[in-house]
Amino acid sequence: MGKRSIAFFIIFVTVSAGLAGDNQQTALCVNAGGGVVVSREEPFQLKAQADFGGGIGVELPLGRLLAVSLGAGAHQTLPSSLAGGWAYRGFGGFDLRALLILKGLPPLSLGSLHAEPSLAAGPVARYDRYQYTRLYFFYLGLAAAPGLEIPLPRRRHHALTVSLPLRFYFRRDIDLSAACGLELGWKFYPGLRSGAR
Repeated sequence: MGKRSIAFFIIFVTVSAGLAGDNQQTALCVNAGGGVVVSREEPFQLKAQADFGGGIGVELPLGRLLAVSLGAGAHQTLPSSLAGGWAYRGFGGFDLRALLILKGLPPLSLGSLHAEPSLAAGPVARYDRYQYTRLYFFYLGLAAAPGLEIPLPRRRHHALTVSLPLRFYFRRDIDLSAACGLELGWKFYPGLRSGAR
């Protein structure tokens, strides 16, 4: 039931945004990044695990100040250290996300480049498998990501993105699972007309 609800939600948001949005500001997105997952399971202590992944998505405008980003990706979390004679197992899998993006914040100047700040937040769904096992598990999470979009002066339809995603996961098999990292991306605006940016 949970997976069907997520699928219907994503379809609903996609259709609604496509009908209401400005096609000039619809963007195709590719991103990749890495970071750290912190895990804790009582009575063991907190440990860090290296995490990396990437994905694709589409960003659909909802007026001038808001947009929704729908994406899918793959990720891998490495095992923690063996300090103390034990470790948290590594895992990896696939994820879906639906993020609401706040735009229209005051722009920043980076030399000859201009950066457009944004703040994204929303739910994440993951389907993972523990390394070297056939143990699969599904869980949800919440994500927030302050970011910058840097339009390329000579490539009007293209932009680079930088974000600092923060995620908190609701897992049944572990007491605490949270992550932070750095994500780099590329956006392509296929319907952008001259002078629109």
